[in-house]
Order: sequence, then structure tokens, then C-alpha cells
Amino acid sequence: MANGRSLVMRLRQNHALEHATIHVLSERHRGVQILGRSDFWGFTLLGALSTEEIASASLEALARLQRGESDLAVHPRCGTNMATSALLVATFSLAALGGKARSRQERFPRLITAALAALMLAQPLGLWMQENITTTPMMAGARIESVMRQGNGRLVSHRVNMV
Repeated sequence: MANGRSLVMRLRQNHALEHATIHVLSERHRGVQILGRSDFWGFTLLGALSTEEIASASLEALARLQRGESDLAVHPRCGTNMATSALLVATFSLAALGGKARSRQERFPRLITAALAALMLAQPLGLWMQENITTTPMMAGARIESVMRQGNGRLVSHRVNMV
């Protein structure tokens, strides 16, 4: 445990700080395209921004989370939302196809209805999953150790290491 934080808490904090950093960068640069991935030791951002900009945004994001801006911990384009959508669509579709064998004409409308119902539930459920399971805005013990540029050429990423 780093700083007395469990691995799960570290991952949730890092995930939240990744989202918050992307929110800050989006506020500063309208239309910026950034992809993020979190792990137990920090997060990586892919996007054409300077190391100084990533470092500055990460520090601001951490400070804002620590001041109580918990909405920054959740992001509408998070992979949690996509995974939730995929799982719900698969589950609802399998349920719609279960039971007695039916003709294709009977199964297809049931399948479409089930998939659409799953997609309608997926967005609020994905956000709930982020808020309660995959992120936490509570940044006790979290500290940015370093921000380093990785790669060269067209594919630029930055690694934000946490302690």
C-alpha cells in the first residue's frame, strides 16, 4: 500500500483524477481529443498536448477534487459506460432470445426492443457505476509524483505517476 491506500482505492482515485484532468484540459482547449487509461500507479493520457499542460491540468484537477468538485470524477465518455452498455445489451438480448423457439419474425422485434431498453438503461447505470464503483473523488493520500512524456512522432502520450 502506497501512502496507506489500498490498491482498490488507489485505482479508483487514479481513475477519478484521470477524468478530472481530461475535464480541465477540455475546459482549456475546446475540442481537444484525449484518451486516458488508469492503473494502480497512475494514468496515461494520449493526446497532442505539452508535458507542462498535462502537469498543470493534473495539479489543478487534484486541487479541485480535494476542494469538493466531485463531478469532475465522472466522465460521459468513460470506458465504464461502454462496458456497461455492452454487458446490458448482451444480457437483455440473450434474455429476449430465450424461452421457446420462435420464428425469426417473432424473435427480431423482441431482440431490438431488448437492445434498445438496455441502451436506455446503460447511460444512467454507467454513470452510477463510475460514481460508486470505478472512481472516487476522495483524494486523501493521493499525490502526483511525476508527469513524463512517452513516445515520439505522431503518437504522444504522457504518464502521470501517483504516490
